[in-house]
Amino acid sequence: MRHAIEQRIETMGMTDRIFDVIVPTESEIEIKDGKRREVERRVFPGYILVEMIMDEDSWYVVRNTPGVTGFVGMGNEPTPLRPDEVKAIIDR
Repeated sequence: MRHAIEQRIETMGMTDRIFDVIVPTESEIEIKDGKRREVERRVFPGYILVEMIMDEDSWYVVRNTPGVTGFVGMGNEPTPLRPDEVKAIIDR
């Protein structure tokens, strides 16, 4: 999903309004076949964070990207997160 949104941002010329698409992950140690390795796991599978200036055009690009099915928030618009909330999610 991240790559689909990033491609739409580029092709629709929205880099001045949509700045970043983040998939929150955390590192875990996994033991497979007796070997330890570090892997990245999604913190909230199926969810992404989009840093953007919310206007009609940028909102259109994100919500009409193939594969985007819904948003966290009330009604039809997403609820913006405060910077401290985003930091807490990313720093997990």
